[in-house]
Amino acid sequence: MEHDYLQSKKFKKKTAKNGVWFILVLAALFLFTLFKFASSGGIGMLAMGPPSSGEVYDMAKQFVKATTRSERVDFPESGFQFAQKTDSIYVVRSVMETTSPSGEKRTLNFKAIMQFKGGRHDNMSNWSLLNISED
Repeated sequence: MEHDYLQSKKFKKKTAKNGVWFILVLAALFLFTLFKFASSGGIGMLAMGPPSSGEVYDMAKQFVKATTRSERVDFPESGFQFAQKTDSIYVVRSVMETTSPSGEKRTLNFKAIMQFKGGRHDNMSNWSLLNISED
């Protein structure tokens, strides 16, 4: 009887140690996840709604720079026009200034129509350029 009692106590001690280790591992995983969430910007990671007008304009500037032959393209801070046509189609109208290698400056109005496919707003692969034209 005393032998069974010691065996039972030894088994319970081993089980309790395993339980404590399991809880410590879960706590470490929780803290790691919490740290990653806090360091990545928190709510922005969860709440991916439609992009703001500024984010759409920034993406339009990237598309314009990629499609322009000029080496230097500047976007004056005079503003831009922004519209959302349907669920994820955006239209941006603005001005760009190009500088040729000879130093000649040229101001052009452009209109970019883009589609947002979802995901991070600042990732160019999440957007499609439907049309870009000079106004």
